[in-house]
Amino acid sequence: MATIFRWTVDAMDCHVQLNDKTDVVYNVHWRCTAFDGDVSASVYGSCIVPEPTAMFIPYENLTENQVLDWILGTVINKDETETMVNNQLNAILHPVSIRHNLPWA
Repeated sequence: MATIFRWTVDAMDCHVQLNDKTDVVYNVHWRCTAFDGDVSASVYGSCIVPEPTAMFIPYENLTENQVLDWILGTVINKDETETMVNNQLNAILHPVSIRHNLPWA
């Protein structure tokens, strides 16, 4: 099966007040999950985002896609992250070592 990647935003930390703006996002908690059929692997992280410029979007108007565009375009290396998650998935699908129960147990 082909590997499918899903990027999500799990949470965002905000400054209550920054200059003349309220609820200003400064930290994004994200997750990248790889799926191959019923098997999945994921990595979780968080990253600081720069202060908003003239194009400030009120918190209540933000979409997950906008926030993902912020972090994937500037802070997170999408290709490296997906490679890392894909390696984890492959290790689950094709293990090179296992732990057996003790034969005398």
